[in-house]
Amino acid sequence: RPVSTMATSVSPYDYVERGHYHHYLPPFLERFGPRMHVLIFEETVGRVQAVQHLYRALGVDPGFVPPSLQHRVNAAPAANDPVRDEVRKRLRAIFGPSIAATEHLLGRAVPAWHDQVQ
Repeated sequence: RPVSTMATSVSPYDYVERGHYHHYLPPFLERFGPRMHVLIFEETVGRVQAVQHLYRALGVDPGFVPPSLQHRVNAAPAANDPVRDEVRKRLRAIFGPSIAATEHLLGRAVPAWHDQVQ
């Protein structure tokens, strides 16, 4: 059965538009339903348990730990500048409803996203 598609910007600078995941999930959920496994980057990085959970969902040996799991690749320098309150306020306005809609689609909260805009 055909799945509807939504065009998205391919601009490397259109981070805001591509950050509204609830726009892009429905066609995949329609096609794959409960077989779909969504990983949240912030919940996965450096966490063996998250990778093992994915492996179990895929039917792969959950005991395998990728050697690169604990190594940073393309690591950016640490930001020493705190995010200003007005930037956080703007991020909340832009992404707050989108986060809620995405959490609704996933059927769970994504606390890491709330921490980033608090």
